[in-house]
Amino acid sequence: MKNVFTLVWFLLLSGSLLSQNAEIKIPDSYSNIIRKGESLYFKNPVNGRLAPQKEAHPFEQIQNLAVMPTGTKTGIAFDFKNSSFTGTIYYGLFSSHLQKYAYPVYFKKSAVIKNGKAEINLKETAGRYDIAGWEKTGHMKLGYRIVNAQGVILYDGKINIKGKGPFAPDLTITEGPLVNMLSENGAVISFETNKLCQPDIVVNDKKYNTPSETGLHHEIKLSGMEADKSYRYT
Repeated sequence: MKNVFTLVWFLLLSGSLLSQNAEIKIPDSYSNIIRKGESLYFKNPVNGRLAPQKEAHPFEQIQNLAVMPTGTKTGIAFDFKNSSFTGTIYYGLFSSHLQKYAYPVYFKKSAVIKNGKAEINLKETAGRYDIAGWEKTGHMKLGYRIVNAQGVILYDGKINIKGKGPFAPDLTITEGPLVNMLSENGAVISFETNKLCQPDIVVNDKKYNTPSETGLHHEIKLSGMEADKSYRYT
């Protein structure tokens, strides 16, 4: 996979910092919301009782949805560790041909999430549906979309899979890569993987890595570059 970015000179504008303890401004239209100390309350217009603000912690958050599937004889299985979670997983293969903007081609079938679990039968993507060529190579890239019971799209994921049956998840960049902290002579490339690894980035035949790092979150610093010039990295 190749990517390109341009280093540019930039000006960092300084400004005054806002205090984290600045008083919360309540819009006048919210006549029943009041502030006492550091907390917000809803005031019941009928009896005047106060109900304190509470932070919601719903299940449908990325840390609960971006789970690592396990391999099975016929495909992969998801376990969201929540028996009340229901919905659907739509999925499809990525083409084995190099594409500038790669997206999965969603399969005609989907997987039902019941009692917080779902299974995808990858054997059914064989034959004329095998645009990834996994029947020959034993490797595929799968894209999937998690939708709840109300039809709301919750999460789009991707994963590399190895095997021809049984199957198993393979090393995958699950988020990124992102170009961060641009300067006049370098940048930081960050990304997430689904397995512990120590990745390298190559720019113009020069290899960069973080020797002491072995994890799921990766930040690799690139240096020795010229401003206003494009570089390809792999």
